[in-house]
Amino acid sequence: EGKKITSHLRVREDDLARRIVLGDKNAFVDWTDPDMIQKRAKLFFADGDPFDSSIGAARIHLGHMKTIRNRLAHSSGLAKERFQDLLRSFYGTAVNMSCGALLRQAGLPPGLPAAPGTNLNQTVASFYTGILRNTAVRIARL
Repeated sequence: EGKKITSHLRVREDDLARRIVLGDKNAFVDWTDPDMIQKRAKLFFADGDPFDSSIGAARIHLGHMKTIRNRLAHSSGLAKERFQDLLRSFYGTAVNMSCGALLRQAGLPPGLPAAPGTNLNQTVASFYTGILRNTAVRIARL
């Protein structure tokens, strides 16, 4: 089931494959940025699919998840500021809330974009888990 993916790459050496995945000089390549994933997909695969369209459909939510992840992983002022901006976009005002409290919250914040028919009473963590699952299924089936 699904369609055959046409790759622009013909990698026959392990070292080259490693450099493509890791980046130059073994630097960390950010695989959490939806925009960069879509750009790489367009370089690596014909039409960028299955990644481009699947990631594009979830782009906003994947960006939100990255913001939450960065706030959990980093204590920098920038990570805190971006998380606060996200909370403001969800609630329309400044809110004093931790990442854990946001993720455990039952009932999606009013500013969180959700498709019609979405269960608005689920936790934010459950909502994002569904986004990840649906995106993975789309990638696997395209």
